[in-house]
Amino acid sequence: MKNNLFFLLFFISQFGFSQVIENSQKSERKGYARIDFSVPVSVNDDYDGPLLNVDGVNGRFGVGKYIKNWVGLGANIGVDWIANEGLVVVPMFGTLSLQPKVSKEFRLFIEPGYGITLAIGKDGLKGDFKKISLGIGDDEGELYMQVSQYGFSRFGSSEITSFSFGLRFQLFKPRSNQSIP
Repeated sequence: MKNNLFFLLFFISQFGFSQVIENSQKSERKGYARIDFSVPVSVNDDYDGPLLNVDGVNGRFGVGKYIKNWVGLGANIGVDWIANEGLVVVPMFGTLSLQPKVSKEFRLFIEPGYGITLAIGKDGLKGDFKKISLGIGDDEGELYMQVSQYGFSRFGSSEITSFSFGLRFQLFKPRSNQSIP
């Protein structure tokens, strides 16, 4: 009987000493999904018209996860039309995004990417894909400029390189209790 009473008191006392530790670090961003639209431009060699010519259209979709509030890893796929080469290519690449905050609302970002690219309908034309983007934005969208290099060439021996200006939109953003520091 004495052992049963001791066991009962010991069991009941366990509920009195439990603690709840709240995590105060709920301001971290988590995952993302985004869509990018950009326009490659080329320099006009004929001194008659505008300085820059539109050289195609790019559209990309990406998903990823933020490791820290300003460091993210992502996977992307897209369709790029390169007009002066007469190519439509599909780049598939990973990115590392660095986004330090520069004001209360805005972030600068630099985003290198590496993967593969395949040309559609051009007899197995494929190669490496490399890109780097630099821009500014907030939680809803970003403006950026980008240099992309495709690891093949249709005409000649040098790889295709393009310079683009673009917009990126977040399809979903961090929850309201996850404000960005």
